[in-house]
Amino acid sequence: MTKQFQQIEFKFWNITNQVLSENETIRSIVRSTYQFFHDPELTSNKVLIGLVSVAGLFCGISLSILMTVLA
Repeated sequence: MTKQFQQIEFKFWNITNQVLSENETIRSIVRSTYQFFHDPELTSNKVLIGLVSVAGLFCGISLSILMTVLA
């Protein structure tokens, strides 16, 4: 069973490496995401983004509940 998992993992990383080597868009997304999570200057922006996201989620849930009750 372990041999099968190793083969699957090997194929996964081969495909991943090929995609990252050939696709500039994916590389730029990975680069941006890495910088976003590892840049200490962006900490306040992360908190703000998180708060806005949670507020949007709650507004969406509240709106759907309100629409269900009023329908």
